[in-house]
Amino acid sequence: MTVPDAEAVADAEPVADAEPVPDAEALPDVGAMADAEPVPDAEAMADAGPVPDAGAMADVEAAADVVPVADVVAVSGAVAMSGGSLPGCGVGGGPPPRGVPAVVAAAREAAPDPAVWFLLYPHPRREVTEALVRRAEEAGCSALVVTADSPRFGRRTRDLRNGFDDLPPGCAAENMRDLPGAPPGALTDIPMHPAASWRDFAETVGMTSLPVWIKGVLHPADARLAVEHGAAGVIVSNHGGRQCDTAAASLDCLPAVVDAVAGAVPVLLDGGVRRGGDVAVALALGAAAVGVGRPVLWGLAAKGAAGVREVLRTLLDEYDHTLALCGGRRNADLSADMVVRGDAAW
Repeated sequence: MTVPDAEAVADAEPVADAEPVPDAEALPDVGAMADAEPVPDAEAMADAGPVPDAGAMADVEAAADVVPVADVVAVSGAVAMSGGSLPGCGVGGGPPPRGVPAVVAAAREAAPDPAVWFLLYPHPRREVTEALVRRAEEAGCSALVVTADSPRFGRRTRDLRNGFDDLPPGCAAENMRDLPGAPPGALTDIPMHPAASWRDFAETVGMTSLPVWIKGVLHPADARLAVEHGAAGVIVSNHGGRQCDTAAASLDCLPAVVDAVAGAVPVLLDGGVRRGGDVAVALALGAAAVGVGRPVLWGLAAKGAAGVREVLRTLLDEYDHTLALCGGRRNADLSADMVVRGDAAW
């Protein structure tokens, strides 16, 4: 297997980032569409099961000895759901849930005990961060994922050129409604937190009994610090190449992070996963699972929920094919010496 080149700009981006749908020519055909569990579920690492309909925000994940499967849903702590009603989600004839409760409710329509991971952006005010944590707990999320690579908003020239600096009219960051310090029913701004520190991360771990992962780690020293401060897992990610143009590709950083963690917690790869072969390379280099972002959104844009299922099933089929061609039956049969990097040879 050859490691794909420069994936920094191809990395999976957070589901909540409202990015324009790529032009039709940029979309791979269905056979090509294939970062993650419905989230990296090591981001729940479970056995293969039915793909949930609510997979618009799904990630492909893999257990150590199981073919990767999409069975975890990632929902952003900022923009879990746009404004408007959700038919079928009301309880007892009351108003339908919004934000993360709506996502969990949708996932439960497809599976009795879905793995839903809450992507948390630390807020400068601790009470707001804690309120978001409580909201995730009460909704039934099974893990938190703290985004560590966004102390500031990324400078995205295409968004600047298109004047895309806020959600479209009629959409709202529902998870930011009714938070401490805001009037009833009002939204709280989503500022970044440039002063966030490892102490803040440790405080978040201490707020909840849920496992707390950290996403956006590229350097092995940061991976060790994450483990020291209570991280349940580390997600190697450069935010889809959307935060810093010169960031290293996630795949290039993966081996050093795996070595630094030394098996203390699972390590996931987020970014650049477009085919089943990409999954195989990541697992061979030590990832327990991968995250899938853009391909899922492309499938959603092309065919709705059916497109999401097709993308994930294609990815699984391609992975299984690659695994067999490598002489393997289980994920653990893949090893780093199967990966040829650049012009190197065995």
